Amino acid sequence: IRNCDWSSDVCSSDLGYQTIYADGSFMTPGGGSYGTRYPYIESGQGFFVQADNTANPHTITFSESCKVDANALVTRQNSLSPSIKVQLWQSATHQLMDGALVLFDSTYNDGADAYDAQKLFGTGEQLCISNHSRNLAVDARTLSSLNDSIHIKITAPRLTAYQLCINAENWSSSACVLTLIDHYSGSRTILNPADSNWYSYVVNSDPQTYDPLRFEIVMERLAPVPVQFISVAASMNASKQADIFWQVAQEIDIQQYNIERSSNRSEE
Repeated sequence: IRNCDWSSDVCSSDLGYQTIYADGSFMTPGGGSYGTRYPYIESGQGFFVQADNTANPHTITFSESCKVDANALVTRQNSLSPSIKVQLWQSATHQLMDGALVLFDSTYNDGADAYDAQKLFGTGEQLCISNHSRNLAVDARTLSSLNDSIHIKITAPRLTAYQLCINAENWSSSACVLTLIDHYSGSRTILNPADSNWYSYVVNSDPQTYDPLRFEIVMERLAPVPVQFISVAASMNASKQADIFWQVAQEIDIQQYNIERSSNRSEE
């Protein structure tokens, strides 16, 4: 079976589902009966799993070692891999409506596999990650996809005010820049990986305000300039034109150099 399960949660908004990752280190959207992390299936609770189509018939067996006592396992370690959690909140009531999660690790791949968790839609507002026409509650990607985009899909919104809450965990701001793009307003918001990022918006009668793919997170990996300048010199030739000479080292994939001239001698 796939590395996640879906548990119905009567205390969540609109009787939604919690998507719980196999090792218990991730769950989305959280809240409801589960708080921030409580990865256990309770006695008498309904849950779903998804087959990976590698075996038939499919069976699930619970051994005695699967049971836990009434207390959470405080020794369970959270993943140290980068992740991005996106949650949808209703502004007026400050109620968590839904959420989704993107995980990054070298063991994942960018195609459909057992590490992805399909979105189970409930009633009311729903948020998921749209990836190659798949609606995902958990989207597991390779680290190489850090130069990529995360397409946030929001369906069935009401005509009211909302907030997106975006948290990036185990994220190095020196390695990658995260930018939230609002395709309706045209705004670009740089996200702080060290804090919760809240973005407010309103859904009204304009269809573009409730476009399911209104929001996108762009990930841009930072890299050093692929050249080292050793020296730069300029001199006037016999035609009273400037000759500019430069010496470089460690040049990688440089096609050409463009020389610009200041119009007022003060602009850089």
